[in-house]
Amino acid sequence: ECAVRREVISMYLYLETSVWNMLVDDNSINAEKRRDTELLLHEAKSGKHELYVSDLVVQEINADRNSSHRSRLLDAISVAGPVVIAERDEVLALANAYVSNGIVPARYIADGMHIAYAVSNALDAVISWNMEHIVKVRTRREIRVYNEANGLNVPDLGTPSEVIDRE
Repeated sequence: ECAVRREVISMYLYLETSVWNMLVDDNSINAEKRRDTELLLHEAKSGKHELYVSDLVVQEINADRNSSHRSRLLDAISVAGPVVIAERDEVLALANAYVSNGIVPARYIADGMHIAYAVSNALDAVISWNMEHIVKVRTRREIRVYNEANGLNVPDLGTPSEVIDRE
């Protein structure tokens, strides 16, 4: 009898701002999303995933007018210890390409930048609760087509619920 050992493979995950914001969302309708976000961070702490954020994530959190939320989110990032990626010219150029190709609306270029950070750093996935411009079948398809045509990394676009183990 042959026993197959399942290797645990770490995933390199870019956590977009909406993931962090879910930690302070007290709306009961989002209780399951909040729990899944907490589970994802727990899995990362146990070594299952390597987390990344960008300076854009930190800027967006720092722009939160609610000082209590801002403080809690910055503390959560500090505890989670993600790698913080600095903006490079290629990130903005790629985000602009996503806008000019109709993949991301111009007024939401920051969403394109979040994806571009993951692409330019060869990360496995962008994890987000943004279902309008990031975690969406059309966006997944168009990012894949554009990136493959240009020889770029194609990260998955998903939610914390799609990443965590429910075992």
